Amino acid sequence: MSNVNIYSHSNSEIKVSLDKNGSQRIITFKDYGIGIKEEERKNLFEEYGITSAQLTSREVSTGLCLSLAKRILDELGGSISLKSEFGVGSIFEVRI
Repeated sequence: MSNVNIYSHSNSEIKVSLDKNGSQRIITFKDYGIGIKEEERKNLFEEYGITSAQLTSREVSTGLCLSLAKRILDELGGSISLKSEFGVGSIFEVRI
């Protein structure tokens, strides 16, 4: 989940937690970065689904990371979801 890092402000906190619900594992990535606009969230997990958000690092976004993560999780019977508020940050939840 390098996206959590490249869309977060330097020196901002990134929280990663692991939980379980029966046999399911839940990994949560929470950042206090720039967030994602509501109208752009629907394309985020699509191939080359980039947003208008400006990166906070020198890295380049290809729009492939989240689409690949979703595809792998779909194959494994898992899921990935997003909660985000533009200007406040995002929470990605991975369930396996």
